[in-house]
Amino acid sequence: MLIINVMTERKMNRVANAICGVFVVISSLIGVYGYLHIPADRPIAVHFDLSGTPDGFAPTYMAFLIIPLIGIATLVIVALQSSSIPEGRTVRGGAAIVVIVVQAILCFGQLFILFQELKG
Repeated sequence: MLIINVMTERKMNRVANAICGVFVVISSLIGVYGYLHIPADRPIAVHFDLSGTPDGFAPTYMAFLIIPLIGIATLVIVALQSSSIPEGRTVRGGAAIVVIVVQAILCFGQLFILFQELKG
């Protein structure tokens, strides 16, 4: 089996943390923007059914705070996990890729929530 660009697991997790950190910063900035530009007394649609109709709502502060907090918690968990890995252990990066994809989905979810509120 051909393994392209094998990295140590620690290095892969550092790269994943850096990329995820960017997504956390972006989702935090989106959250701050949304919190400052959307009235605090208005419920925010945070969950949508398959046709795009909102079916879950939250207060403004919760709608724009939860996703960055989940992102920070994920970064902490990955950082703690990577500190316990023996030096030199190699991986293909599957777990790191999953963490990056989850952070990207959370970030784009935050952006989608903001756009839905600004448009409607």
